[in-house]
Amino acid sequence: MKGNPKHFMEADSVALPDGRTSGGEKKSAVSPPRSGRGDRRYNRSERRTSGTIMVGVPITLVVVTFLFWYQTWFGRRLSESELREYLVDTSVPHKTQHALTQVVTDIVRHDPAVKRVYPEVVALADNKKAGIRSMAAWAMGQDTASPEFHQALLKLDSDPDTMVRWNAALGLARFGDASGEPQLRDMLHTQDEQQVWEALVALYMVGKPDALAEIDPFARPSNGMSDRVREQAALTAAAIRKRM
Repeated sequence: MKGNPKHFMEADSVALPDGRTSGGEKKSAVSPPRSGRGDRRYNRSERRTSGTIMVGVPITLVVVTFLFWYQTWFGRRLSESELREYLVDTSVPHKTQHALTQVVTDIVRHDPAVKRVYPEVVALADNKKAGIRSMAAWAMGQDTASPEFHQALLKLDSDPDTMVRWNAALGLARFGDASGEPQLRDMLHTQDEQQVWEALVALYMVGKPDALAEIDPFARPSNGMSDRVREQAALTAAAIRKRM
């Protein structure tokens, strides 16, 4: 089952990039008196000044646009100091999301250096923002060899926020832990096909016989879901029956 940040992006009105506002007051232009030679001198000076402004503004916009793209594009690799900073300071959620995405990327690449920030990732399970906890649950579900991640996910399985519980349950299933099975079954009752598919994949690993009554209908052509969901439902039901 591949990692998918979809759920934490929805939690706590977190699709999570923070809304930015900018603004400033415009100063009113005061025109100087224009008469005689003084007027002509002013006009020449004004033209020179205007030329400078017209050149300066586009350059400034290019710089600002680049910096905004550079700071928000998740493809940009964070330095280790930035990674730690964004995992500790969660005041800008999209930066924390960027950091967690990089953590997951390094886990998938089997980079042992990523374990240096595991304590910071585990600490996010206690964050007051549900969106951050949900992101952390998604990330921790990617390393099934980490006992500290396993313990943190068990705690998040009883989180008051639905999305956090669902991401924790998906992560626990990757550990082969069926503690989150009730949450996975709840996911089957949503109208979101991606969520249903992810729940079915997780239940393939940890589903219990009682879940078959909820899984079998998804294997029928009349369920309104895609072929992918129907095929996964059939595979999941078969795996559960094999374990009986």
